[in-house]
Amino acid sequence: MDYRMEYIRLLLQRFKADECTEQEIAQLHEWLDTQAAGSPAAGGQDSPFAGAEDRERVRKELEIRIFHSIKSRRRPGMRTMSVQKIGRYVAAAIVVLAVLGTGAYYFMAAPTWEEHTTGAKIGLLTLDDGSHMWMNHFTRVRIRKNFLHHREVLLLQGEVFCDVKHNGEYPFRVHSGAYEVRDLGTAFSVSRYERWQGLKVSVVHGEVQVKDGEQVLDTLHKGQRLRYVGGELPNMQVDTIADEEAKGWFGNGTVLHDLTLEEIAQWIEMHYGLKVIDRSGAAEDGRKYEVQMGRETSAGEMVAILNLILKYHHKQLTLMDSTIEIVTLSNH
Repeated sequence: MDYRMEYIRLLLQRFKADECTEQEIAQLHEWLDTQAAGSPAAGGQDSPFAGAEDRERVRKELEIRIFHSIKSRRRPGMRTMSVQKIGRYVAAAIVVLAVLGTGAYYFMAAPTWEEHTTGAKIGLLTLDDGSHMWMNHFTRVRIRKNFLHHREVLLLQGEVFCDVKHNGEYPFRVHSGAYEVRDLGTAFSVSRYERWQGLKVSVVHGEVQVKDGEQVLDTLHKGQRLRYVGGELPNMQVDTIADEEAKGWFGNGTVLHDLTLEEIAQWIEMHYGLKVIDRSGAAEDGRKYEVQMGRETSAGEMVAILNLILKYHHKQLTLMDSTIEIVTLSNH
């Protein structure tokens, strides 16, 4: 993954939502200084835009907003600029806008991140703002440095539970691919579903906003859960969580509440680091299951528990080394 481009996409999303911070405006001014002096723009290959229309729309917005920000926002010690100098800044901005499709957002200083991973045990991080984040088994995240002013988490793999210290000036965001979960005063979990490139968000208290790129999917409140799959045929379901779901992060039990077999397969992969091969058509099976087990339940014990439930639906899990197969049993 190109983490700089990932950050560029996140910055572009904030820009479109008119959420750029004072620090980012200051960085923009500094870059415009270098452009007005004749320094070449940095290039790139991967475009953060959905297409030509998106690029052109942002180009026009940038031209207007950069002009107004230059007139209305002055750095400490900065004298009032002449009309001619403003013109040079706008001209420099237009240079950038002309090459935005090739990644001209590289003018931003590359953000720095701290990466954290877990193995077969849950990990707990206390973040600089006092928030707490539990990382489930086999989870990988990146935490933005200078976190007090850039409260961003990249969920690269697995599942996290966040107990957030609310700060209206610097929102807490969890990004997973194109998806963004924004804290509105909350304790919530986010699961990255690799099997079908989607996510699950569950809210224990407070509320969160969930976005797919620029599109706001929903605002979730206490007790709500959202499951979303993007792509050409997006699918979103909003239902409720079990009271025991949050306790599983702090206690000794695990509750899989109202999940399909395909979602359970995803959980197995995240929790045990195993590969699940579905030979039963579980992805098309809409039946949902409730499973409760101890936190220290082994993979073999988990398979035995699930098979007791699944035998009535003619399905079976078989554990072989680092792989689990799901098969359909004969009715005979």
